[in-house]
Amino acid sequence: MTAVLLILGTGVGLALAEVTLRMRDFPGAERSGWRFQGNPKETNQLGFRGREIAYDDDDFVVVLLGDSQVESPALSQADQPERQLERHLGRSRPNARIKVVSLGASGYGNDQELLALREYFLVRRADLVVVWETPANDVVNNMFPTHWPWNHTPKPVFWLHDGVLTGPKQPEGERVPRLHLTTYWERFWPADPDGDWVRARHGEAYHSQPARAGTVTHDWPEENRNKTTRGLLAERLDEEKSGYAFALTPRSERFLSGLDLTHALLVAIRDEARQKGAEVMFFHQTDGVEGGAVAPAFQTDSDVIRDLSGRRYQTSVAQFWENVTYMNRDLPVAHVRVTVADWAVGPYDRHLNIQANDQVLGDLAPRLLPLIDRRLASRH
Repeated sequence: MTAVLLILGTGVGLALAEVTLRMRDFPGAERSGWRFQGNPKETNQLGFRGREIAYDDDDFVVVLLGDSQVESPALSQADQPERQLERHLGRSRPNARIKVVSLGASGYGNDQELLALREYFLVRRADLVVVWETPANDVVNNMFPTHWPWNHTPKPVFWLHDGVLTGPKQPEGERVPRLHLTTYWERFWPADPDGDWVRARHGEAYHSQPARAGTVTHDWPEENRNKTTRGLLAERLDEEKSGYAFALTPRSERFLSGLDLTHALLVAIRDEARQKGAEVMFFHQTDGVEGGAVAPAFQTDSDVIRDLSGRRYQTSVAQFWENVTYMNRDLPVAHVRVTVADWAVGPYDRHLNIQANDQVLGDLAPRLLPLIDRRLASRH
């Protein structure tokens, strides 16, 4: 009897403590997702970096959907991709009165892009949706319920249930439910939302191979350089929460699951655009090395075994391209090569600079013209 009373008393005490903490909102509940984190004067009506969304009935409206490539926080607003693409398309079709709108933020996967597009279409229209893919980041962003690094800011996340896209869990802007009391015991037993989710939804990760024979390189950064860029140890390559996982071979059960999820999200974006009467095009860019990509993980034209703190990982350019093809199967997709030699913003920021953005979007524009012409023809 004493034990029962003790258990009941403890339970009541914990419940009262939880109620008190909730009433005081201590600690403050986190909200899922994010928009542009910079100067609010540089945001459009939906909170993304870009000009005010404004167009007339006769304007041809292009939505540029993506992540940090679209946001381009290192560039001035005048040099954002929305402006550059608008200029290139406007020169080719001056009578179309083309307006380009930015939807996307740094760290976005296709899950948050899909939700942003749905929100846009609630009260706005588009004639063309252009999706700027970052394959190595997109798949990983889609797989996990938090932002970089491990167990960071909560975000919306989808999953496949019997092959059907389901979700989102933690919708954009909603308070993430949690017991406030966990703040105290998580100091000793931290929660692991990333690990719990990915192991339940996406299966086994890639296994490093310590004894793998072959030429071994040590070009992957273990630690941050000048504290301005993440090292691989922080990215949790062992759990595949890393853009470097995109080229690991043989492909793991987990990454194949992530590719299937990514394909389903891209199909959902395509279908959302078409249901609203818009044309759609997906594209991604790679550097000038045949088979390479704009990421240090893949700047090679052959298979490589890489060492990270004594663990060996085999990367393959063929696997990289197989993954890109697989996630984009049956979708209208363009591959644009970066031909600018000095393409990066800086040594610690590997996003495209002004010149490379202009070249990529200039080369993309002619591939969009048939879609624009078809859409314009349908108006008459």
